Amino acid sequence: MTPTDLQDAIVQALREQLAPLRLTNSAGHEVGVKVFPQFKPYRAPRPAPTTNDDDIPEPYVLVALVNGEQTAIDSPNKVDVVIAVEVCDPDPNRQGYRDASHILNVILGYFERKVKIARAFELVRPIKWDNDLDPNKHPYYSAAIGLHFEGPTIYREEPET
Repeated sequence: MTPTDLQDAIVQALREQLAPLRLTNSAGHEVGVKVFPQFKPYRAPRPAPTTNDDDIPEPYVLVALVNGEQTAIDSPNKVDVVIAVEVCDPDPNRQGYRDASHILNVILGYFERKVKIARAFELVRPIKWDNDLDPNKHPYYSAAIGLHFEGPTIYREEPET
């Protein structure tokens, strides 16, 4: 099992967990939450803003492998993952953070119920989360969760010489 196996398992699980959730995108359409590994898909610039829901990423969740570490041959493989959330809420009352927080709570609930991810990676506490408090990003609202996992030890196949 590798960190990308962990990432793939989280992406699949979050797609299932977030499937019932419907939010408004920047075109004003009610859509499901998209979940992407590592980055949003690249979209070629267009001469005019699009209203095609497939071209609009939000609301979305990114599952990013941030870094990892294995301190010794017999130590666990440590992997840090950040799950980033972005939603769009053009309402001037600036309550879009609530949608981002709701998505965070669904994700946190999932990790509270799971002991191991991808049958091999164990979540290590604490779990840290954060809401972006920059008022200049309206109508976009962001939040993130930082997760730390310990996974299978990677062993050498050849003896040391």
